[in-house]
Amino acid sequence: MKKNKILNHINKLIEEGKIILTTKYYSNGVMGNLCFVNEENFTSWKCQIEIFLNSNPAFENVYNNFTKKYRMYTNYNFTNRYISLLQGLKTSIEDEIVIVDDDIKKETSLSEGANAIFIAHGHSNLWNEVLRFLRDDLNLTDVNYFEKESQTGRSIADALRDFHKETGFAIVVMTAEDETSTNTKRTRQNVIHEIGFFQGKLGFEKVAILKQDNVESFSNIDGIQYIPFSGDNISQTFYELQRVLKREHII
Repeated sequence: MKKNKILNHINKLIEEGKIILTTKYYSNGVMGNLCFVNEENFTSWKCQIEIFLNSNPAFENVYNNFTKKYRMYTNYNFTNRYISLLQGLKTSIEDEIVIVDDDIKKETSLSEGANAIFIAHGHSNLWNEVLRFLRDDLNLTDVNYFEKESQTGRSIADALRDFHKETGFAIVVMTAEDETSTNTKRTRQNVIHEIGFFQGKLGFEKVAILKQDNVESFSNIDGIQYIPFSGDNISQTFYELQRVLKREHII
């Protein structure tokens, strides 16, 4: 990633943090009158920072030292400390104390062998955010999904078999869409099928399930690892998803 692009990204994160600070409010607690900010905005912003800092080896020590030093703080105080961390990192890059290699984050293609990523999903458009994350933030270019090409005249089974030939890792987005007789919502049945299909073909560790909080669990999911997210905030899963992709040597 180019030095200017990194600095622009840091500036953007700093400005977003300053906006979050404007949502502050006070609450009485055991420790006295404490200051907080909007939890949802803070969590999403913090996730972006963690993804950014963990995506570049030049920043890993900075981030690791930060997480060791600061623990018991409100999200308001943490927002200020994250802003200070980003400002310090920006200054260090500008003064070339932290050297950024322009070739540190080369575009990664997964076209060799069966290493493409497949995104399975229902009707919700949240999967598009996952696609943008893989392409824009992680620079993964070989990502498949049903809409990538026309499936007219082909059965789902045939399409899945063809996708499987290229797939080395699957991401399944479980969103609440179909209402049940008990007034709960479950994910689309094709999504359940695709979880089983890819787990059977690739193995459990090669399938990442991103599960919306209000989705009815199916009978076997309690024994399966999944990454939860609340509401439409699927970006909450990105930090953990990145860790899984690193673990499986996709990135």
